[in-house]
Order: sequence, then C-alpha cells, then structure tokens
Amino acid sequence: MDRKGKNWLRGIMAGIFCAGVLTGGVGVGVAFADFSRFTYVPVRADEEAFQTETFTYAIGPEDGERIWIRDFLGGKRCYLKEDEEICQGTVEIRVVYDAERCRPMMTPRMDQEDDRILDLYLESYNNDLEDLMAVKDQFLEGLKDGQWREFQIEYVRSVECHVNPADLDRMRMY
Repeated sequence: MDRKGKNWLRGIMAGIFCAGVLTGGVGVGVAFADFSRFTYVPVRADEEAFQTETFTYAIGPEDGERIWIRDFLGGKRCYLKEDEEICQGTVEIRVVYDAERCRPMMTPRMDQEDDRILDLYLESYNNDLEDLMAVKDQFLEGLKDGQWREFQIEYVRSVECHVNPADLDRMRMY
C-alpha cells in the first residue's frame, strides 16, 4: 500500500471515530435529559404496621447504683425524658416499631461494677428479597411516571426513656 492509500485509510478511520464520539455524545445528552425529568418521591412505611411497646422496669432504691440504657435502637436515637407521672424508682421505655418487621426486646443485667444495664435490641424477621419483590411493581410504575421512588423501611420510629426527675441523675446512656 502506498502513501496515498494509507492516508485515505486513516481519514476513513478518523471519520468513523468522530461519528462514534458524536453518536455517544448525543446518547449521553438524551439520557441526561430523560433522567433530569425524574422527581424524587419518598414512600414512607405503612402507618398501620406501627405499634407502641412499653417496657417498665423497677430500678430500686440502691444508693449510687447507675442505670445504663442503650442510646441507639433500630436506627433511631433513644431520648431520656423527665416525667413527673412516672413513679420514683421506675423507668419506662416506650418503643414505636414496625410490628411486621421486628419486635423490641429488653434484657436487664448487671456489669462488673454492680451497675444495672438495660439492653434494648430488636428481634428482626424480615427478608430483603421479599421487601424488594413487594415494591417492585410500584417502583417500575414510578419510573414510567418519571418518579424515582424510595421505599423507606423503618424498623423503629421512636425510642423514649421516661424517668422521674428524682432518678434522672442515676440514668446513663451508652
């Protein structure tokens, strides 16, 4: 192949390359325009599934005994609240949770320094694949309507620890 033939071949290759870059740019522009029309729509968990469970624990009159409570459960922070209606020497922990996904549990125990620890934990019974299959039709319908739907799965809505003001100085969060 002579020099003229090589230049002709290079010109054709450069033209094919430029056509590919142009086509890719058009494709990216169309995809960006299509994607930018989407709106974000959060879909909250079903309200009927939420229940409130109250754990009541007598902390006793021991002097200097501290009561430790976990300050985080199921993705939510536990808040310590003064409540005059709670009897002195009693702690009430109120958990609002999704009964279809989990069940809150509390186990009292003692540590090495004779402090009492109230362990809060969740007994979970969910399946991620089952959750995905339950909402897939709604998600795909949202895509057709130009909506990016986020299905928010909440195990726990709120956790509050109510204690009499006289016992507040004995309470600790960990």
